[in-house]
Amino acid sequence: MKVTHESTGELTATVKIEVSPGDYNEQVTKVLKDYQRKANVPGFRPGKVPFGMIKKMYGSGVFAEELNKLLSDSLNNYITDNHIDILGQPLANDDRTPQFDGDEEKNLEFYFDLGLMPEFKVDISENTAVEYCKVIVDDKMVENYMDDIARRNGMPINPEVSEAADMLKGEFAEITEEGQLTENGHTCTNSFSTDQLIEDTEKAKFLGLKAGDSVDFNPSKAIGNVTNVAKLLDLDKADDAHLQADYRFTLQEITRTEPAAINQELFDKVYPEGEVKSVEEFRERIRTEAGVAFEADTDKQFLNDVVKKLIEDSKMVLPVDFMKRWLFDNNQGKLTREQIESDFDNFANSMKWQLIENKIIKEHDVVVSDQEIKDYIIGYFKPRNSEAEMDPEMVKRFDSIATTIMQNKEEVHKINDKLYEQKLITLLKNSLKLVEKEVTYEEFITLASANH
Repeated sequence: MKVTHESTGELTATVKIEVSPGDYNEQVTKVLKDYQRKANVPGFRPGKVPFGMIKKMYGSGVFAEELNKLLSDSLNNYITDNHIDILGQPLANDDRTPQFDGDEEKNLEFYFDLGLMPEFKVDISENTAVEYCKVIVDDKMVENYMDDIARRNGMPINPEVSEAADMLKGEFAEITEEGQLTENGHTCTNSFSTDQLIEDTEKAKFLGLKAGDSVDFNPSKAIGNVTNVAKLLDLDKADDAHLQADYRFTLQEITRTEPAAINQELFDKVYPEGEVKSVEEFRERIRTEAGVAFEADTDKQFLNDVVKKLIEDSKMVLPVDFMKRWLFDNNQGKLTREQIESDFDNFANSMKWQLIENKIIKEHDVVVSDQEIKDYIIGYFKPRNSEAEMDPEMVKRFDSIATTIMQNKEEVHKINDKLYEQKLITLLKNSLKLVEKEVTYEEFITLASANH
């Protein structure tokens, strides 16, 4: 057997494999002999079927299978031994490969096209400047967070008169277009918040009500979501007649959450470690945590910007025609040639980033260990209570949970990717020149949405 290759372009090559009968006959005969020993053919004792009959029955299939194995091994070994860095997988060149005529006793030639890895540089240093957005946590945002915390930790009360956002409980009774109760119409008792209503004019109908007051309205038009309306009226979503009808709502009870007072009791409830002693400390703690929460989003935006920057700076060129062929062959049945053509820029950038990312990971030794994955799982379940962390039984239980979860390869793969991304972002933030840009939350959302 002879294997050679020739350059067919700046980033493409073709490998030629010349195969003679001596390269495969021995292995084909060995497999057929094994078939002969195991064959169970009527009229013959086990192992006594004539070899010629076995060859006639199975020869073509065995020949094709063994030839494919031989070609695959030879091609892979040649690529490895000659240190050829390729993109994707080799593609059979059907145009240059002579059509096989069924004669197993002749020399054969096979051609395979290769896409070659482009040369490129990646500068992960202060020489590469990338913008890093920093969301401004202003006083208004902090006050909104404080109000939300107070509401979530508030106590329910039952006021006499309804206001916006109250929970209203009462009876729904189906009515006619003339405003009369429908005979044998649908009725139910349920609760809802005026926040569910999509129009201000509808919301206004439910303000200033007292127990016993009634409001006629159309829940379907007022809420606009068939699932929510069906749940409110205790109906099946297919019951269109009753869902679209008008109803009279008679108020029975009002429930309102009275926000908790902003005092030491609330501080200790939200931060039981006792580190917050004043409203100002409470406000600054919220400001700090909001900034940390935004950092996860700004990090992702930063990574997107880095990807674009490094792809652009790499000046990387890909073997376009080969890549289009490879994408089609590798996704046969999933992508049409038209889809590949129209979206090729995205495919190409994805491939370029994969090559750049692999280079960064290799050059900077970015590794995620099994222990790190296990620690991540344990950290997810472990409570923040320091005494609980020191409890040997609890540590043992968390270890057992993590071990069980690590049997799930799909879940481990997700965690592995997450940790790799975190490490990559940390490396990039520590290595590149970050040009910080302060933005409001609204500006950041607009920027992230546009880039996405």
